[in-house]
Amino acid sequence: MLTKIAIQTIKTKWKDLLILFAGLVISTAIFYMFSTVANNKAFLTANTSIKSIVVVFIIGEVLLGLITFVYLNFANRFLVQLRQREYGLLMMFGANKLSISRLLFMETFLLGLISLVLGSFLGAGLTAVAGSVLQKQLDLTLPHWQIFNSTGFIVTICYFIIVFSLNGFFNQLYINRTDINKLLQANQAAEKTPKTGAANFITGIIGIALLILSFVVMTQLVAKGTMIFMSLILAIGLNISGTYLFIRSSLTLVLNLLQSSSFANMGLRKFTLGQLSFRLRAFERILTIVTLLFALALGALTVGRGYELSTPTLAEQSSPFTININQPSKQDKQLISQLQGVTYTKTYQYKQLTHEIVWDAAQFNRDPLPYYKAENSTLTAGVPKIQFGTAQQINKPNSSEFLIRQTLQNLATATNPNHLSVGNTVDARKFAISTAPIKRVTIVHVKNMTAQPNAQILKKLTAAQTKRFPTLATLGVSGAYGFLVISKGVFGGLEFMGFFLAIAFLVMLASTLMFKVLSNVETDRRRYQILAMIGATPGQRMLANAVEIAIIFIVPLTIGIIDVVYGLPMFKAVMVNPYIGLTSSLLIIVSFYVLYYILTVVVYQRMLKKGDK
Repeated sequence: MLTKIAIQTIKTKWKDLLILFAGLVISTAIFYMFSTVANNKAFLTANTSIKSIVVVFIIGEVLLGLITFVYLNFANRFLVQLRQREYGLLMMFGANKLSISRLLFMETFLLGLISLVLGSFLGAGLTAVAGSVLQKQLDLTLPHWQIFNSTGFIVTICYFIIVFSLNGFFNQLYINRTDINKLLQANQAAEKTPKTGAANFITGIIGIALLILSFVVMTQLVAKGTMIFMSLILAIGLNISGTYLFIRSSLTLVLNLLQSSSFANMGLRKFTLGQLSFRLRAFERILTIVTLLFALALGALTVGRGYELSTPTLAEQSSPFTININQPSKQDKQLISQLQGVTYTKTYQYKQLTHEIVWDAAQFNRDPLPYYKAENSTLTAGVPKIQFGTAQQINKPNSSEFLIRQTLQNLATATNPNHLSVGNTVDARKFAISTAPIKRVTIVHVKNMTAQPNAQILKKLTAAQTKRFPTLATLGVSGAYGFLVISKGVFGGLEFMGFFLAIAFLVMLASTLMFKVLSNVETDRRRYQILAMIGATPGQRMLANAVEIAIIFIVPLTIGIIDVVYGLPMFKAVMVNPYIGLTSSLLIIVSFYVLYYILTVVVYQRMLKKGDK
């Protein structure tokens, strides 16, 4: 019987539950995707060049699990608040608390079970898309990629069943401990008046101090590598505590000052500020969690974008030429002629002896060898200017231009990968008298190796070289493009994780805040009706509502951005420039955040108008 009632409730309330349901499905789908990849041992074992992805996806799964647990708890409270008055009415008609608590447990569990099934199917689709995106991003063919993994599926099912069961149990406790009168008057309960005394002022100052201290820890201790793990835990603890106290007290003080100023006397500002003053106490925990989620979303995407944007630059810094072609064939020459934005193309002759490679010095005099003069280039300094050295510069002992010899050694290794320690001799006479067969190596430099058609042509040239010289499959083709391929194998997983973690955190933070705002519609409806009675126009009421919700959204946006700006230095140990992806990531995250705000306002105002009819 209880099951039938629960199913009927979900059917009749599906419009109210749609936002909650969508959030549950998306969080389940993303968790499933990470779990499937992290537990796909065949895939991780077969792809030795990207083993770093193992840790990447395990970390992503743990983070998603923790945040999802918090997210589902807030979403669950929305479900309870939606129906608690109905539960009170059922008790008035004779239903006991045990039956009501069982009904609530059944509704919670059924909603979770449906979202789990649909989320798993959506997760399989996301996994398929993720595989395609990842392979394209890494420019690799990854064997054993699966859209379904039994271990990952079981982990997802078990985790969410446990979480939904716990939520149902917490709902039962809430109903059992709540008086029937409180349930009946749930939508009429007045918010607690925020305190404005000296204690509140001191708490606000402490909150600001803790926030500042967390920023100091992020930029100093962690950046210097001093007790990294403990510093990270300390920074997070200080930041969360400071954010909570800041929202609880500091914002209340600001609102009180605004209410007593001339600014509040225009339009409905007095009403909006009063609404916010009462609402902050109910929103303090939500806004703290949402701020953390926003910072995580922006930080994850910034780090992922940072690796994506910095990898080509790091590759360019690694070599003064894009690719070298050993013994170029007619097809290789044809492909080289199709490259766009070619800075130079040079072909050198050499003879391979037993313990050395002999180069024709006359060629280096006619066509100098490219090299980087800068010894310590960094990403922030950009790509060093390419220099060109003659045979005399190459042979000059103890030359400050020793990087010319380094470039030549890299070229020699590429032409003779079986003898990594092979020597180099640049001598026109020795080259002429040697009876060894003449061989050739062509080096090419293009302005943009990641743009099409260059990327596709370089890929074909690399594949042809690897096929003709199998040892290059392990060592990689010399040049900036070869370094780029290796770097994508190392950092591609981080780019991928950053993108999908950002989506997961963004969906959860926006949905959580949306649920909390929408849960107050019944209470706010009466207040806006009173405004209409005293002469406020519909336009004025809707504008006041939009401004009120905007301020609630702006609080986590502002603090979250500051958190990321001061938190990014923690990644200096693993990134040359952690800020390189911040601007583009900020535009993406804020754009989606604004769309969520607009959606919340539209849904909220429709619910307000619905009650006026």
